[in-house]
Amino acid sequence: YASTPAFTAHVHRAVVDVLERATGGRVEMGSFRWSVRHFTIDVEDLTIHGKEGPDEVPYFHVRHLTLDASLLTFLSPRIHLTSLTAVSPTFHLIVSPDGTTNQPQPRVASSEPLPQTLLNMAIEQTRIEDGMVLVNDRKIPFELAAGPMYLMMRYMSEHSAYRATLDTQNITFRLKNSTETHSRLQVRLQLARDSIKIDSLNLQTGESRLMATGEVRDYSAPSWKTNVWGSVDAREIGAMTGEDELRNGKAQLSMEAQGTADGKFRVSGHVDLHSGEWEAPWLRLRNVDLHTNVTVDDDQRSEEHTSELQSRQ
Repeated sequence: YASTPAFTAHVHRAVVDVLERATGGRVEMGSFRWSVRHFTIDVEDLTIHGKEGPDEVPYFHVRHLTLDASLLTFLSPRIHLTSLTAVSPTFHLIVSPDGTTNQPQPRVASSEPLPQTLLNMAIEQTRIEDGMVLVNDRKIPFELAAGPMYLMMRYMSEHSAYRATLDTQNITFRLKNSTETHSRLQVRLQLARDSIKIDSLNLQTGESRLMATGEVRDYSAPSWKTNVWGSVDAREIGAMTGEDELRNGKAQLSMEAQGTADGKFRVSGHVDLHSGEWEAPWLRLRNVDLHTNVTVDDDQRSEEHTSELQSRQ
């Protein structure tokens, strides 16, 4: 019976119902095929509609989605996938002038409360091809491949917010026209209707490691703040940005910044560069140590900048 069209149709309806209840959006799913023998699920044209207009790009759409499940999925409460491949996924966030967004809200009925844990998933191999993030009219194309990935998403009904945890040990990420980066990423964040908060972000790429926290509140009149600290290898930054002139060096940094919707901002912190090397047709610097403290805000009269530059032969 599990391989019959009737059972497949039943699972199709059940998946749509679960997604609609969990996201609060209207869900459409083109074709749904699965293989009981190989624990494989293929989905075509999965769409989640948010609060955008009928003629606008939906909140989420993926052209093709393939999931290969592990036997462990049926033996534990966590979903175990050996692989997940998404082709042409598009995430579309609209932020209106009054601060509202097209993000749907989970449907919570008092007689049947939404489970607190919406998703608990482990994926051995993840691949995203031809991905796109749209924020209003801004397009950000990307591709991603990752080794073991762990994802948990919870809904906090008392705050009407999502809490997500992501941990991946080997992630290859590439924005359009940039060099691939191989990293480890750990993120803990909260996403509400009018705010996003990064409780912690830990990114390690080669010899570089950055930690950060941050928050954006009230999309209609946003205020924001962030703290970033860690160490950066100049060669890796040069490769990612395409700046070939930056050849060597390692920087220690600690920065904090905050701002408001009326254009007021303040950035402060310090950067220590050791054994830096810059080579261009018009300038060559080697074995440079730079120690700088910076404080800048929207009032240029408040700008402070102190540096100490040393060059060793």
